[in-house]
Amino acid sequence: MSDPRPLRFTRPDLLRALAPELLCELLVRFPAFLAAAGLDLDDLGTNEKRFAACRPLIDELLKNGPTTPTPLVEALFIISVLAEPEPTEELWHTLTQAGIAIPPDASLADLALALWLRAPEKARQLYLGRVQLRTRSFETHAARTFLKAASLRPVSGTALSELRHAIELFFTKQNRPAGCQVFAYQRGQEHWFMIRRSDRFRRIATVNADGLSDSAGFYAEAFDVVVLDPENEHLHIHADGVRATRMYSALFGFVLYGRDAHFEDCGRFTLDPLRDLGRAALACADVPAIREIQLVELHVESSIPLLHKVSFKAEDVFAMLDDQEIQLTIQHRRLRAVFLFHFKGDAKPRRVTIKPRNQTCYQHDADSRVVAAWMIKRGFAKTTPPAKEVQDVSHLEGS
Repeated sequence: MSDPRPLRFTRPDLLRALAPELLCELLVRFPAFLAAAGLDLDDLGTNEKRFAACRPLIDELLKNGPTTPTPLVEALFIISVLAEPEPTEELWHTLTQAGIAIPPDASLADLALALWLRAPEKARQLYLGRVQLRTRSFETHAARTFLKAASLRPVSGTALSELRHAIELFFTKQNRPAGCQVFAYQRGQEHWFMIRRSDRFRRIATVNADGLSDSAGFYAEAFDVVVLDPENEHLHIHADGVRATRMYSALFGFVLYGRDAHFEDCGRFTLDPLRDLGRAALACADVPAIREIQLVELHVESSIPLLHKVSFKAEDVFAMLDDQEIQLTIQHRRLRAVFLFHFKGDAKPRRVTIKPRNQTCYQHDADSRVVAAWMIKRGFAKTTPPAKEVQDVSHLEGS
């Protein structure tokens, strides 16, 4: 798998989902890295102790520094994609074709890892077909005035403790168990925060050892992701629901900048270039990592003759609009656009969705920086605030 951008490991829960013997078989291939991380494979222990035993390994993988083996990150990334719950038929079929035994008690993550260990090329081929199903959505909140009105406080142990206590209180009030953890890692200028918490209570039907119907109730483990870009004072949030997103925006603004209103859910993305520039909005020659961009979906709301929503889907939406003699005007409010990004060195394109006012959806976390650079150059991401967003700044003068 060739990729001009470094892959990022953002699934600490994946290590917990793997059978200990398979995980050891993967990790033993990187003895120098394990020694540097201070991890003894004999300490992996049971599933209940896995997270604590793997903590040094998780730290090194999330930091993704120069000494982190690219093949290990690539393997975990492929396994995480293949272990998605839907679809599963292709994974089972590939394992059968490769002659790999399927244990009755193996999880999807175990099967994905077994495929990578026994037939890595088949795993890569299956990954390329599955990657378009894996999308992570981020909402972008920006400093209220686009001004460097406050300095960033150190991301210290004290700050992480404040974040942890506040996040734990928020989810405890929603009847979730305590036990929140916050991990912080710096990647370039960005600060990445992984929030480990409990998900909603679930009850599922099960089959016990006697073959009888039973049920199991549990709180699943979940991870939220918050990325701080201090250079632009942007906060990118991947969380479950509007309330959690707003909580993270206010909390990180308060802890890191001293004001819970430092970040706001405001209009930073626009699809106006599709109307103003037409096909020229897809130009990408000035972004080295991108080979080509296609507009494959455009969802608009038209006010003429009556308010209604219209969707255009094609390999080339601009060609479709020309064939149907449709011209985008100011009466068409653009709701969502889906692009296919052909990255240099990648065999298959990846989908990127832009939703005004502040939402983007990526299939790879690592795509975000390249796509953001293109959005700024073409005008999809605003670099100056609308006038109404800077009129009332009196509340900042004394802060």
